[in-house]
Amino acid sequence: MNYNRRRERERARRRKRAIITLAVAILILVPVIILVINTFKGCSGPVKDNRKNGTSSMQSQTVSESSDNGALMPAGTSEDSDTAELSSKQSSEPSSEPSSEPSSEPSSEPSESPATLKDKIAHYVSSEKDEVIRLVNPFNPLEEDFDPEVTELKNGKKFSVIAAAKLDEMIADCNKVCGSDALWAQSTFRPYRTQKKLYENEVDKWLGKGYSQEKAEETAATIVLPAGTSEHNTGLACDFNTITESFGKTKMYKWLIEHCAEYGFVERYPKDKQDITNIIWEPWHYRYVGEEVAREMTENDWCLEEYHYYKGL
Repeated sequence: MNYNRRRERERARRRKRAIITLAVAILILVPVIILVINTFKGCSGPVKDNRKNGTSSMQSQTVSESSDNGALMPAGTSEDSDTAELSSKQSSEPSSEPSSEPSSEPSSEPSESPATLKDKIAHYVSSEKDEVIRLVNPFNPLEEDFDPEVTELKNGKKFSVIAAAKLDEMIADCNKVCGSDALWAQSTFRPYRTQKKLYENEVDKWLGKGYSQEKAEETAATIVLPAGTSEHNTGLACDFNTITESFGKTKMYKWLIEHCAEYGFVERYPKDKQDITNIIWEPWHYRYVGEEVAREMTENDWCLEEYHYYKGL
């Protein structure tokens, strides 16, 4: 009898110890299980891209230069113009991950989105100083002492001695097909000093209205292009006929698109490149770059910014 009671008490103690051990184990394991579950959820969730794209400190409207007075006008106006190159796109700051430098050949597998790549090309700074293929825009201005040698075209307009004969030849050949005097050079070379004076006069006008120097310069730049940022300062750019988009519907325009590269010229601001050049479509504006470069640009469907970027100039 006493033996049975001792056995019962021993069993009761064992059950009690087992319960206590189980309770302790549960207290230890529960937090561990919760931690494992949370960790699993975090690993299986969507991966976020933490790279951040910065915005450019320079933002402006897409515009078109005006005629020889150097003023700018909003896109879509029909007044005479010499092409402006003011940027409206946002530039990209370096990402948190390293990126490769542009190579001389387009990448077959670009690691960037098309929008980011176009933005980078639009803000590309070229080191190429060859006068014939020189890239000129707000990010690639000409030096103040830049003074190309010019001569007179057959109509009396001034153009670079490098390409004046080619321009006269192209105009003459176009007119053989499209009719006498169908195509003519309307606006060509504009000296750096002339552009500088026009800009300074515009700044003075806004200073006279009470603007600060900084605000006056900023406002003036939306009306008159700062010296050195216009292609016409190179002596290698030509605006033909009437400076309106209607020129793009003429037989002269069709002839130029088909044959201008044969003479070393390219349409400088094509309709499908506005997000890179930041200039409205200007079917009237052509730039001499030499026959070899013109053919390569045409074959690859490149504007001048793309040519410099992809060639690594």
